[in-house]
Amino acid sequence: MARRRVLLHVDTVLSSSRGIVDGVAAFMNSGADWELTFDSFANIHAEITAQDGGRFDGAIARLHDEELDALRRVIGGPVVTVSTANKGPLKAPAVVIDDRDSGRAAGEHLKRRGLRHFAAVNVGQPNHAMLDRHRGLCEATETNATQTPLLAFVQLADFLRAAQFPLGLVGTNDNAARRALTVVEQLGLVVPDQVSVVGIGNDVQLCRLSHPPLSSVSVATERVGMQAAALLDDLMRGESVPRQPKRIDGAMIQVRASSDVFAYEDKLVAQAARFIREQPAGSIDVSDVARRVPLSRRMLELRFRRVTGRTIHQTIARRQIQQACQLLTGTDLTMLEIANQCGFSTQSRFAHTFGKATGQTPTHYRATHRPPPSLLEESITVSDESSGDARESDLRH
Repeated sequence: MARRRVLLHVDTVLSSSRGIVDGVAAFMNSGADWELTFDSFANIHAEITAQDGGRFDGAIARLHDEELDALRRVIGGPVVTVSTANKGPLKAPAVVIDDRDSGRAAGEHLKRRGLRHFAAVNVGQPNHAMLDRHRGLCEATETNATQTPLLAFVQLADFLRAAQFPLGLVGTNDNAARRALTVVEQLGLVVPDQVSVVGIGNDVQLCRLSHPPLSSVSVATERVGMQAAALLDDLMRGESVPRQPKRIDGAMIQVRASSDVFAYEDKLVAQAARFIREQPAGSIDVSDVARRVPLSRRMLELRFRRVTGRTIHQTIARRQIQQACQLLTGTDLTMLEIANQCGFSTQSRFAHTFGKATGQTPTHYRATHRPPPSLLEESITVSDESSGDARESDLRH
């Protein structure tokens, strides 16, 4: 049987598209018998007619609306879209990011940092993806579109002049968030104390070049590429088209300086949370935190849980896992060295605890999360057990 000829059409200027390419490559490396044409910039019709007979067996394309319809008319096989930037309804077959999940991840992060006022900002005309991200933000913050408005970029300065602070501001993508940082600075507002800013997409270079470095929601674009490729392979073998688009969740927050704040109204709880964050992972326990705050341990524990939604123990234990994730993705330290740095008594205890908290072994996590580095923050929950090592997995997959 001849190899199936597949067109991959995405714009690799976008970091999210590069993730999709990685996912398609991973699927092909698993044994797919494809002859791939990778086209990131050329005119679609010219690229197709340049092939033998102008025919492909199928395609994966980051196209939408009229461009997607045009490609589906001229190609000789199924076309799976990986774009949610559509103006009209999204048509199957499609494998796309769950944009509402991305908005929820941003909102949950800001809400857990103690913020109570929120807004979103978009550059250009909002498409379905941007609207869904705004809906997710409202869901996570338990607000409506009036309380948490979706602002056009030209409205941002006037909104900020009359806003209530501290404010959580979410860009519908990293570009919108980065431009918002510039407006905030021009108005003389302080980031993150008065305005905490979060983007969506986690374009690492763009986020690191922002001032201050931009927190952003990392989305599972590699999984989109892998599952789009698997769907296309099924369709080229004659399987039926799914009735609905497949939406991929898995959003996680990458915390950087633009939202690294504790805006709790209870200043003693904020002081305790800040102390936990500033200490080396695994180096303190609940009694250490209690000694730094002028409250009884019992009263501090009650107030901390009421304000943050977690116990002090859970917060300390999460810090261990977060630090382990950073070391796994950002260093070449051995597992034993990471276990020691994160305060675990043995390497086996580290592996057991990490697996319960994330659903992965440390080795698998390192293999699947570098490059780029990824920091788990809002996607880990920890059970409140006296050993300090038990974790419950509550990842967004």
